[in-house]
Amino acid sequence: MRRRIRVAGSLAVPALLGLSLLAPTTAQAADVTSGDYKAVFNYTKPGSTTLDHSILNDLAGLVDRAAPGSTVYMGMYWFGLAELKAKILEAQDRGVTLRMVSEKRNEPSSTPFTAAELKNGSTWTWCTNSCLGNGPGDVNAISHDKYFVFTALDDGRKNVVWQSSQNIAVSQSGELNNALVVSNNAQLAARYIAHFDDQVKHAGDSLHTTYDHTTSDPGAPVEAFFFPRDTASDASHYGNADVVASFIDDVDCARGGRIRISAAELDERSSRPAVAVTGDGRIVAAWADEYTTGSGTVVREQRVYHRTFSATGAPAGAETRTTPDSADVPGDRPIGTQADPDVTVSDAGDFVVAWAEAFVDGLDDVWARGFNADGSTAGRLPARRMNVVSGGGQGGPAVTLAPDGRLSLTYSDDYDGNKFNEMRLRDAFANK
Repeated sequence: MRRRIRVAGSLAVPALLGLSLLAPTTAQAADVTSGDYKAVFNYTKPGSTTLDHSILNDLAGLVDRAAPGSTVYMGMYWFGLAELKAKILEAQDRGVTLRMVSEKRNEPSSTPFTAAELKNGSTWTWCTNSCLGNGPGDVNAISHDKYFVFTALDDGRKNVVWQSSQNIAVSQSGELNNALVVSNNAQLAARYIAHFDDQVKHAGDSLHTTYDHTTSDPGAPVEAFFFPRDTASDASHYGNADVVASFIDDVDCARGGRIRISAAELDERSSRPAVAVTGDGRIVAAWADEYTTGSGTVVREQRVYHRTFSATGAPAGAETRTTPDSADVPGDRPIGTQADPDVTVSDAGDFVVAWAEAFVDGLDDVWARGFNADGSTAGRLPARRMNVVSGGGQGGPAVTLAPDGRLSLTYSDDYDGNKFNEMRLRDAFANK
């Protein structure tokens, strides 16, 4: 079914700019509305110091329209905005019941609702270990939800679901985020409310370890997935244990299919991928990966990873650190920042990854390590420095395996530190 998309301006509702409620401003990215479906975007123009708060503006308008006698449900990883809290309490004063759940590990930076502030059946629940969790032994599980459900608005809309990528926090307002608002969809709203009820039920035990709930309306372009997933069920139903990856699998690049990604925070910066393929089509990939906070603060220095795939492109193993911080690393040479990976693979599937690695003097050496086809290292080239001279700096390795197993590696070498590189070849090795 074709839908006509019309472009509409932002709702004329009080704006939540910074820490104050100010007069409405024009959104810098237009909302997109199609019938009961509305997409809202924050878009702060590059170089501008004026932040675009369209998502919070729109959510504030929904809270203002919550009808007396209705219920507002909220599941939020981080709720930390006093101005929106005040609006929600005003809705409660109009006779709206509030049901809210939030991630407890954010309690120190949150703006929770106290028992004294809540009345007439309104509740606030902290999620311990993500509420639903991955079992009580998983101490890293979190509830990363960001949704509201409004059972009724004073403009006649019912069963309104607000789903966003943005937390309710000043530090995230104005960042690149988006929100989808779906109105008059009882099936979708019911599934979100059932999810909320499950969260409250398991808030303290995290015993609901698989959560294979999906909801869809055959006549609507909306499908909601709730986590943690039953990966075996997803693999059977969607053809991939990673349900998000299953959507990517459906993109037909041969017919011009594209995937567009926009994110306020990218916590991992992957770069310099290298790929090698066996004669029968099996694939080995290697890349450099740096873990940072959303603001760009480095949490973990850049490391080299690799992963194997079948001839059809299906993962044959998990992504793996090429050189783990372990006893495999020489004690007199602590691991440093890694870059410029290259990889080669034999037709039998065993492979070698090479990379440049910073030593304590800040200059790079070239290293390589061998693996069996299954990713194990027994009987293969141990992690070793490949450059002959350790002075100056070395980098840019390129590696290949001959049919007889002979390993050849080239790299650039500024051994005397004069800033003029020479190319060197090491080929008296095998992957063993």
